[in-house]
Amino acid sequence: MVPISEAGSVLDGLVENASSLVPRSIQENLCWRSHVLELCCADRQFRDGIVSICRNDLGFWVDAFCWGFDSREASNNKRKMPVKPFIRWDYQVGVFQRMDQALESEDDLLIEKSRDMGASWMCCLWMLWRWLFHEDQSMLMVSRTETLVDGDTDSLFSHIDFILSKLPPWMFPVGWIKGRHRVKLSLENPENGSVIEGESTTENIGRGGRRTMILIDEFAAFKGGGYEVLSATQATTNTRFFNSTPKGPANAFYALREKGTSRVRLHWSQHPMKRQGLYRPLGKGRHVDILERDWYVSHCRYDFIGEIPRGEEGVRSPWYDKECRRATSPTEIAQELDIDYAGSSNPFFPPELLDDLRQEYCRPPDSRGFLENKGDAENPWWVFRPSDGGPLSMWIQLYDDALPYSDEIRESPSLVVKSRHDFTIGSDVAQGTGASNSVSSVSNRFSGEKVAELVSNRWSVEEFAQQTVALARF
Repeated sequence: MVPISEAGSVLDGLVENASSLVPRSIQENLCWRSHVLELCCADRQFRDGIVSICRNDLGFWVDAFCWGFDSREASNNKRKMPVKPFIRWDYQVGVFQRMDQALESEDDLLIEKSRDMGASWMCCLWMLWRWLFHEDQSMLMVSRTETLVDGDTDSLFSHIDFILSKLPPWMFPVGWIKGRHRVKLSLENPENGSVIEGESTTENIGRGGRRTMILIDEFAAFKGGGYEVLSATQATTNTRFFNSTPKGPANAFYALREKGTSRVRLHWSQHPMKRQGLYRPLGKGRHVDILERDWYVSHCRYDFIGEIPRGEEGVRSPWYDKECRRATSPTEIAQELDIDYAGSSNPFFPPELLDDLRQEYCRPPDSRGFLENKGDAENPWWVFRPSDGGPLSMWIQLYDDALPYSDEIRESPSLVVKSRHDFTIGSDVAQGTGASNSVSSVSNRFSGEKVAELVSNRWSVEEFAQQTVALARF
């Protein structure tokens, strides 16, 4: 231990690279915390210096003063610690940096995750740090029910309340009174004017004022796909954090991902405890590539599983194998572990079957474009106009054909089907809100071959019907 008289030298050592000097192992971290708190109580100047470092270094504040709680470890096993110091894993360091970058650049940030990666805790820590040390912050937390925001033992505000309960009293704002400045769905800082508030989902969410940022938690599970919340919050703030496990592709969370919104991917394989014994199945019986070998020194008889997981990573571990055995369905595995959007939507056809069929039978279209009426409403003459990215894909040979107007100067080919066929068109019609596609699929009645497909997620029911009728006439 450093003597109290040398507190100043300790502080000088921390200022340079504060967060990197905080011990990362639990026992060393606990001893270090105890020593720093002792110095803070004995030396006001040292304490003020520590507060200044916390203000400028989120990582230092988290690793030195914050605590976490995991009720799953509140068992009779004395080796487990349900309450333990919150010490950032390496992957969490990058997440906090991305949050800072999103706020600085006034961008949205999408956090797609496996379960139990600490994403909600990280969001709450980041918001509480800004509430403590930055002036005039107006932050909003949103979830699909009020209980999940403030009320449940695992709600967003319960995380914040727990973190606050473990902070030293001298770190609280001057004049802060719990019953006055922490009330239902609100946390106010009387010293610097910052506030964290909460709301459940309504179509008018966040419309009451402007916000520094908004956290929208478990966004993929919102009623109606979350599109109303998306539009309601757009003008309210320049920065939104969308945090969720996947729940299929028919929602605003997936639409944001496909649009290219800046995102952080928190796959279970990034977690040091879950990735122990990490291996990659090679799809050939039980042949695997072992990526983390240390675990197998004491588990040399482990029975590897050769099935390749879905998702981008394609890896397994003993922890993952156990969780798969506990899961009730492949949909649960896709949603909670694999960050697999197709598999998490409980599809009628298994995604792996569709992948196999796609590889064996499918090919890119011969042409893409749109239909144009070169006649009139009473006597339509529909022709195909090639255009990259058009809504109509064709897998049938088309021919350039003279239009019925000899005086027209054509600027592009007008393509038609010349030989006679029998076709069948089947349609699956959506609402045109962007949540899912309306599709009309054309097949050769006798060969069963698919020859055309009309797709849109923005046409209304009426517009899509008109286009499908045009396709039938064509």
